[in-house]
Formats: sequence, structure tokens, C-alpha cells
Amino acid sequence: MKISVVIPCYYSEKVIADVVSQTRAELVASGYDYEFVLVNDGSRDKTFQAIEKLCEEDTRIKGIDLMRNFGQHNAIMAGLHETTGDAVLLMDDDMQTHPSQCLALIKGLEDGVDVVFAKFHIHKESLFRRCGSWFAMFTIRVLAGCPKGITDSNFLVMRACVRDEMLYYASSSVYIQGLIFRTTDRMVNVEVEHFDRQEGDSGYTL
Repeated sequence: MKISVVIPCYYSEKVIADVVSQTRAELVASGYDYEFVLVNDGSRDKTFQAIEKLCEEDTRIKGIDLMRNFGQHNAIMAGLHETTGDAVLLMDDDMQTHPSQCLALIKGLEDGVDVVFAKFHIHKESLFRRCGSWFAMFTIRVLAGCPKGITDSNFLVMRACVRDEMLYYASSSVYIQGLIFRTTDRMVNVEVEHFDRQEGDSGYTL
């Protein structure tokens, strides 16, 4: 089974190499083939230089350099277009969605579902960010048809068939979870640990 790992990167020059190396080690140790698609979402530091170095070291790593900051969900969509795996793992670039937890999500696909969302028992985020996440979840349930009992997150794994349907969406206004919810209702949560941010600050604002 080949796992495509899509990571939107925003001012992560100091940490993205660790995210990739630790995630790759987890996948290889469990016998998975892999590829990484790293999307620089308009960072003006040396994030893309760090991505280019990783690409030179491993041919199964691809780098995309967006011309400006389009936002996390558009960056993810750009990455999805370059994936070829049997399943796609989405994770962040800051070690909060930690590589040590990715196998729990992938194994969740063994239950015959299409999507596995991480569910965090304790969020290592600010009160502001938690409130924003709660409001986003409320609007998702109302507008996008989130199945009852499911908690969404940006740390997830989906089957290739879900990705393929999502790629038909052509609008510039993208919400990844909304596209997932309109594609399938065969999904579960797997509880994982949420880690402290290793580097930088959240780019989310009001």
C-alpha cells in the first residue's frame, strides 16, 4: 500500500525536515511505500529551500512553491493533485499532528471506511484557536452535512477514491472537510495524542 503524505508548509524551514524524516520512518517500519508532497504556501523565509533539499535527498518527495499565501485548504488541494498513492495522509508542518500518531489513522482504514479523522483527547492549542475550531465545527455540521458523532480535524487519512472525487472541485473557495463530507459518509474517528507546536506560531487569525 502506498501512502501519499500531503503537508502544507508555512514558515516551517526549521522543522519540516524533522516532520518528513520521522513520518517516513514510521511508514517504512510498517512496510508502507510512500511519497511526500510538500506545499510551500507563500512562506518568505527559507521554507522552500528546505523543501528543495529534501527533494534532492529523496526522489519520492515532491515540492510545490505557491506564488502567494492561498491558505491551508487551497495548499492541500494543490498537493492532492500531485498524489498517486492508494491513500492520502494529511498532516501539519509543526509537529502538533505528530508522526508517531499517523499509523493509528492508517490502520483505521482496515475497518472498511473511506476516511479516518484524528480525534484529540486534549488540544495543545490556545483558547482562541479552540474557540475558532468549535465555531468551524458547528458551521460544518449545519452547512456541509457532517455525520453525527464525527469530529473533524486536519489530521486525517482518506482512500484514493475520495481524493479522486474531490479533485473534480474547481472553485477557489475550498474547504477540505466539506468536500470529504459531500463525497462519503463512511468515516470514523481514531483518538490520538495532540502534541505541542515545535516551532513558530499559528497562522490562523480571526
